[in-house]
Amino acid sequence: MKLTRCKQCGQNVSVHFDNCPHCGGKIQILPATALLKFLAAVILLVVLIGGFVALKNHKTHDNDSTKDTSSSANADGASQ
Repeated sequence: MKLTRCKQCGQNVSVHFDNCPHCGGKIQILPATALLKFLAAVILLVVLIGGFVALKNHKTHDNDSTKDTSSSANADGASQ
């Protein structure tokens, strides 16, 4: 028998009840498909944010490398 917690009184209640036998509160069960969709959306959001941050850091790093390369080329040219 699967159990869930009543959100009003906190007692364990069978998922087959519509109302809590202890306090009469409505028992709401989140369907597994809704939970999976929610988790998939959260994971996708985290991956997208991570990708944007990595891309931004990569562009910043490329700009720094370009500056370093041009300044070292100028230094080599000036010493000749």
